[in-house]
Amino acid sequence: LAKDLVRNLITLRFANPVFENLWSNKYIKKIDIDIKEKEGIKNRGEYYDKTGAIKDMIQNHGLQLLSLITFNQPESFKSKDFHKEKEKVLSNLKIFNDELEENIKIGQYKGYTKEEHIDENSNTETYTSINFEVNNERWKGVPIKLTTGKKLDEKRTEVKIYFTTFDNCLWQGKCETVTENILTINIFPENNIKLSVNTEFKPDIQLPKTKELRFDFSKDELLNLAYSNALKDIYNKEKSYTPSFNEILLTWSIVDDIGNWLAGKRDKILEYY
Repeated sequence: LAKDLVRNLITLRFANPVFENLWSNKYIKKIDIDIKEKEGIKNRGEYYDKTGAIKDMIQNHGLQLLSLITFNQPESFKSKDFHKEKEKVLSNLKIFNDELEENIKIGQYKGYTKEEHIDENSNTETYTSINFEVNNERWKGVPIKLTTGKKLDEKRTEVKIYFTTFDNCLWQGKCETVTENILTINIFPENNIKLSVNTEFKPDIQLPKTKELRFDFSKDELLNLAYSNALKDIYNKEKSYTPSFNEILLTWSIVDDIGNWLAGKRDKILEYY
């Protein structure tokens, strides 16, 4: 995850007290992380059929994004401090409410078994949606849904953070209809940050109207993404943005536990799309 916008998550969170002070289960009710792909497996059949979506995407991109969204502020910009906080998140990560059957979904796109090098009876998942929870004081009770898959409706990587709504508000009897605030971090394709805010009053329905605040990164910044940054990090020996060995071990432990639970259940819970 060596993209500029992902790096800017650090700035967004820790350079803006307005966000960091709201960044907990007190003000956030759920988080959705989507890594959606429009294409199929292409010519990766031999590899993919032994791997599946959970190991292919959740283990690295998905859990790295999750840890960046939920880790506590490091003591410094030193890589050891970044890794320390991310490792804390991964060490405390579990399936939401410990209810695996309700919070782990897998699917397979129609026609997958006709792809080259794929077993005709394969039950490998090409889609998964998993509700996680960071079991600490800051995040306990907040479902963090990680969704990824092949041959979906669009190619998109984004994070949506849903803030809590009022128990009591000025619009008595209509509080549940006041739109929630949502922070959307678009990593691909738009590369922008959006915040839905209730800013205007609608006299016809006697309720606030939602507006969207949006910040777009310039085209010049978009050119400086992904592998170019990874190469620069390697050249400059910058390790803060790359997973530590312990992080990798922890992410594999998480997906292995999920895989062990899925063993023997795949055929029963696999859905086709």
